[in-house]
Amino acid sequence: MDSPHCREDQFKQLYQEITFNTRLILISGPVSSGKTTTVKSLFEHLKEKENMHCAYVYIDTGDTICDALSEASSQLMQMKRRIRNFYSFSQVVPADDQRRVVAFDSFDLLGDNAVNFFNQATAVIDSNMMPNVTFLFITHVNPAFITSNPLSYTNITFPAYKRFEIEEIVASYYSSNDHLPILIKKIISIVSPVSTDLRDIIFITHTLSNANLANDELGKVALQTLNKMRSQKTSRINELPTLASAILLATFIASKTTVTSDLMRFARTLKKRKKKIVLLEKNELISVERVIALTKALLYSHLDKSEFDYAGYVQIQNLIDLGLLSMRGDIYGEPKLSLLATEQEIFAIAQKLNIRIDEYVSEK
Repeated sequence: MDSPHCREDQFKQLYQEITFNTRLILISGPVSSGKTTTVKSLFEHLKEKENMHCAYVYIDTGDTICDALSEASSQLMQMKRRIRNFYSFSQVVPADDQRRVVAFDSFDLLGDNAVNFFNQATAVIDSNMMPNVTFLFITHVNPAFITSNPLSYTNITFPAYKRFEIEEIVASYYSSNDHLPILIKKIISIVSPVSTDLRDIIFITHTLSNANLANDELGKVALQTLNKMRSQKTSRINELPTLASAILLATFIASKTTVTSDLMRFARTLKKRKKKIVLLEKNELISVERVIALTKALLYSHLDKSEFDYAGYVQIQNLIDLGLLSMRGDIYGEPKLSLLATEQEIFAIAQKLNIRIDEYVSEK
C-alpha cells in the first residue's frame, strides 16, 4: 500500500472478502476516491503473497460486454478469442484449484448494457459456475441504480477523501518546500466549493506551484485554470479511448526526451545510467515508430495491455481529426507526428490513467 491514494480500510475489507471467497463485490464511491488505486495495490499483493491470478479490466466509453470479457480471458488465460457473455467466459476458465480475481473498472461506461453485465455475473454465481473466481465491479454510480437486490452482492463503499487526506496526496506529487503546504491549503479552499476531484486539485497545484501569485490573484487564476481545464476535457479528451490516451502520452514523452531515455525507462538491457547520457531533449517532430513503441511500453507497464494493431493507426487518425496530433510526410517517406494537445490536456489524461507523467520527463 505504498500509494497515498490507497485506502487502508477498504484494502483490508477487500482482502478479507476475497480470502473468504466472496464471489461478487461491488465497489462504489465518488469519482477520485481511490477505488482504482486500491484495487491495483490489492492485486499486486494477491499476486505476490497469495499466488492468485488477477485481471484488471478498465472499461472505456464505447466498449462492449464482449470487449470486457475478452480482455479478462486474455489476461487470465492468454486466450485470444472473443467472449460474448459470462456463460461463455465460464466455459474457458479452468475448473481447477487456482484462485482468480477479475476487476471490471468503470463498468457503468457500458451504458444501457451495464445492468445486464452485472446481472449476467450474478446469474453465473447463483448457478455456482466458476467457484474459483471472484468478480469486482467498480463504479461511481449509486448501487441502487444497478440492482434492486442488495443481497446478491457485497458492497464496499469508498467515501470522499477528507481535506487533510487531499492535502497529503497532493503534496506527495511534488518536491517538498516551505511554501507548498500553504499553497495546497489555499488551492483546496478555493477549488473545493466547485470541485473535490483530486485530478483537478493536483493539476492546479502543478500549474501554479511556481507562479508566485498574491492571494487575490491566486483565487482568480485557480478558478480560471479549472474552467479552462474542464472545457478542454469536455471538448476533446473526456471520452478518448485508453489506446488514444496512451498514444497522446507517448507523443508528449517523446517530444521532451531522447531515444536513450526510452531505453533507460523501459529496456531491461540498460539498468544503470552511464555518465553524461542526455535524457531530456525538445522534439517538435517524432517518428511514428517511436510513438508506437512508447505507447506499447506504457500500455504494458501501467495497464496490462500491449497490443497496437490496426486500431492503433485508427486512433492516430482520430487524434489528428480532433486536432490533438498532426502528421507530416506520407507513406513513402518517414511520417512524423507533432503534438498539438496542451499540457493541461496531457496532465488530465495522465491523471485519468493514473500514470505519473513527471517520472518520464525528468532526469531522475
